[in-house]
Amino acid sequence: MAEATATSATTTTETNTTTTTTTTTNTTATATTTTETTVKTTTTTTTATTTTKTKTVRTKNWLPLESNPELMNNYISKLGVDPKHKFHEIWGVDASLLAMVPQPVHALLLAFPISKASEDHRKEEQKKISEDGQEISDKLWFIKQKIGNACGTIGLLHAILNCFIDGRIKLVEDKFFSNFFTQTKDMDMEARAKALDENKDIEEEHQVVASEGKSEVSHKSNMNMHFNAFTIMKGVLYEFDGRKEQPINHGKCTPEELLQKGAEVIKQFMARDPKDIRFNLAALGDAQ
Repeated sequence: MAEATATSATTTTETNTTTTTTTTTNTTATATTTTETTVKTTTTTTTATTTTKTKTVRTKNWLPLESNPELMNNYISKLGVDPKHKFHEIWGVDASLLAMVPQPVHALLLAFPISKASEDHRKEEQKKISEDGQEISDKLWFIKQKIGNACGTIGLLHAILNCFIDGRIKLVEDKFFSNFFTQTKDMDMEARAKALDENKDIEEEHQVVASEGKSEVSHKSNMNMHFNAFTIMKGVLYEFDGRKEQPINHGKCTPEELLQKGAEVIKQFMARDPKDIRFNLAALGDAQ
């Protein structure tokens, strides 16, 4: 941000009356002679000075989190989700494959490729919401993503904390999820992002779990991947994505309908990139 300081030129005039006049001139004063008065004018000018300060913005980057239910279960267990809740892999969105997913389903976690089509849709969606608005519950917990590659952890936060608020899962007291919820429940999405950025415990745990992944995170097939989450609050299906400006209302939904209706929305993600097979889906449910 540039800061400019300007001081206006100031003029001082002095007048003296004498019967005889001697005139002297120099570079900073002008003398005028008459038979009665001498008018001495001194002008001082200060030049405006502009100082520019450059603000450096540092972006923190974590290791990408693998879409692996086993790793995610170890992760959420360490962070304080009751052991009775587990992630289950979803092998596809066809009815026969969805029928294999254990019930109940509390939330869905989707890993998908970021593409021109997905970005165009995100912009169009935001434009429509800005123009038409949408109804969202004031009970929702939402956080903006400010840390590179933190989308996996942010997806888990969205899924778990909103399920907790809605009374469908339990947290272990004095662990990360419970403590972070207590710390941030009255914050806005930007303040929550700052609190996450400053939390060293979750950063260390994320890095440990991410380093245990079996896939090569630097491989081109793993580039530009992103996580979002789907769950319900007070009978409405919501999408949570830290790159968006708010949760997205996807209509009325009961807990029993979450898997099917969530899958219908996810099919739209797939349809926008029909040649890309890099979609991975997991369901947060109960241990079997």
